[in-house]
Amino acid sequence: MIIDLRNIQDEQVEFIKYLESKPGVINPKSKFGVTKGQAIDLLSELMEVCNAAKVQKWWDKSDIDKDNVAEELADLMAHICNIANYLDIELIHEVEELQIKSIEGIVLAFVQDVKHLSNNKNKTFIRHRIFVILTKYIQLVYALGFNMEELKEAYYKKLKVNYTRF
Repeated sequence: MIIDLRNIQDEQVEFIKYLESKPGVINPKSKFGVTKGQAIDLLSELMEVCNAAKVQKWWDKSDIDKDNVAEELADLMAHICNIANYLDIELIHEVEELQIKSIEGIVLAFVQDVKHLSNNKNKTFIRHRIFVILTKYIQLVYALGFNMEELKEAYYKKLKVNYTRF
């Protein structure tokens, strides 16, 4: 399946410009690699997805708030797009549809990929790693019971909220 996030990337460019226009906001972006802060942003958002989806909370039998999970997945997608934008990478990619046996396995693999991403300045390696991370993100989306249209919907809903928050 072809995943095209270029429209989300365009929205993120505008939103980041909006944030940067606010007094005292300094964006630690880099055209040469992924900053440690950006890597932490990705990992933080990934953990928010895990908490919302109760991935690691095997003892918690309460209902999962699917809207909250979708919102956290949308936030994670926004951060992936931000990094791709800083590095001039267009996020259009063919992703193989796979049956995921372990959400925890995808999460841990995602963490490893982010770690590799933040420890390298080779643009070819980073470009490849961004698409590996995007693939794992898409697998996570589907493993959690969503599709990309639902995520785009959640993204636009959250974007409206973000413009009022900042």
